[in-house]
Amino acid sequence: MSIVQTSSTIKVDVSGAVENPGVYEVDSDSRAEDAVLKAGGFSEKANLEYVSKSLNLAQKISDGQKIYVPFEGESAPARAQVAGVDISSKIGINSASSSQLEALPGIGPVSAKKIIDNRPYQDVSDLLNRKVIGKSVFEKIKEKIDLN
Repeated sequence: MSIVQTSSTIKVDVSGAVENPGVYEVDSDSRAEDAVLKAGGFSEKANLEYVSKSLNLAQKISDGQKIYVPFEGESAPARAQVAGVDISSKIGINSASSSQLEALPGIGPVSAKKIIDNRPYQDVSDLLNRKVIGKSVFEKIKEKIDLN
């Protein structure tokens, strides 16, 4: 008797200058490039300079992630796309991946690991109360995070 291992799937929202924007189901080990290809690839109106400089197509994606490809003449909102992670909406400190947390100002790999290792949080101020991050970093990110 052989055991067949199936990979789980996740959903990712691909929008902007792609051929077929929408929500797509991809394998859980997919990369940003896989999601963009699932959406038909870049449209002719994609800002390819931005894509080549700022969008990390090799980054692993997570369930519920949004990937936005700006149109020509459009630049993404400040820090909205860091390594393919959309942070124009708030980052959930109880569920975000390390790369999503690292997209926040002042959060590097070590701080991201500490945030993940100290989960779950009842309030965003727990980051300070538990001495997971310092006050100056907390002040930079408090408006960009939530519990989800």
